[in-house]
Amino acid sequence: MPGRRDFARLNSIIKQLFSPSGTYVSEGDSVFEYLLRTVRFMTEEIDRPQEETLENLGRKGLRMIQSKNGFRFGEDTVILAYFSACVAPLRKKGTRALELGVGCGAASLLLSGRRPDMTIDGIEMDKGSFEIFQRNIRLNDLSDRLRPFHGDIRDFPFGNTLSGSSYDFVFFNPPYRDPKRGPITNKDVNSEALLNARFEKHGGIADFIATTGSALRPGGIVALVHRAGRMPEVFSAMNRSGIEPTKLRIIYPDEKSPATAFLLAGRKGGKPGGFSVGEPLIIRTSDMQLSEEVKKIYSSEG
Repeated sequence: MPGRRDFARLNSIIKQLFSPSGTYVSEGDSVFEYLLRTVRFMTEEIDRPQEETLENLGRKGLRMIQSKNGFRFGEDTVILAYFSACVAPLRKKGTRALELGVGCGAASLLLSGRRPDMTIDGIEMDKGSFEIFQRNIRLNDLSDRLRPFHGDIRDFPFGNTLSGSSYDFVFFNPPYRDPKRGPITNKDVNSEALLNARFEKHGGIADFIATTGSALRPGGIVALVHRAGRMPEVFSAMNRSGIEPTKLRIIYPDEKSPATAFLLAGRKGGKPGGFSVGEPLIIRTSDMQLSEEVKKIYSSEG
C-alpha cells in the first residue's frame, strides 16, 4: 500500500502534468482538491464570455471574473480590503461582515482571504455585477462564507433575510461622483455597471452611512474609502448616524501630489476622544514605482 512519500510524489507529478497556466497550487492541497480547482478553472475558461476576463487576485488562490466593459477593481479596492482586515473586530464565534455595493466581489473576496474568521454578506444593485459576484463565489468555493444579495442598499434591512443591528463590521467603496457635479463620459453612458459604480445613481454617501448605522450592532465598526474632497460630507453623515470616527489615513498618489482619497474607520455609538490619524499612505515613489508599503499590501498574506 502506498505510503505518505508515494502520495506526496504522486501529488507533485499530477500538479506538474495538469497545471494550466496561472492556476493556483497550494502546498496543503490534496490531489483531489487540486484537480477540483483545476477543473473549475478550466470550466470557467471554456464557459466564460469573450467580454469577460478571469483575474488571479494573488491571495490564497482566489480568482475573479470581471467584465471588460464594466467597472474593474483597482488600487482603492485592494487597499480597502487591507485596511478592513486591520480594523475589523475579532469575535470568538467569528466576525459577521457586510459589504454595501459589492460589485463583482473583489473587496469581499480579498477580505475573505485575509480574514478566514469572517462571513461576509454582499449587497449589489446592478444585476450584471450581482450575477458575476454569484459566479465568483462559486468559482472560489466560498458559498459557506460569502452570501450574495440583489437589492438597493437604501432598502436595508431586507425582512428576515438581512436584519438590522446584526453586523460586527460593515465596509464599502461607494460611487465617488455626484452626477450633478461633473460630466458623464460616453464610456460611462454605454455601461450601466459603470454608471452605477462611479455615480451616485442609487444612493449617495449619506445613504451608505445611514444604512451602515442601521446594519451595525452597538460597538460595531465601519471602514470605507472615498475621495479626499468629500471628507467633510463623510464626517457629517457619520455624526448624523451615530458613528464616531476612530481612524483616518489619507492617500496620496505620490510624494509631491495633493491627496486624492482617504481611508476611514468608525464605531457605532463610540465615544469622542479616541480618534487617530495614521501616517500618509503614498501609492508611488518619485520614480513612479509602487511604494514599499503598497508593495507589502499587495504581497502580504494578511
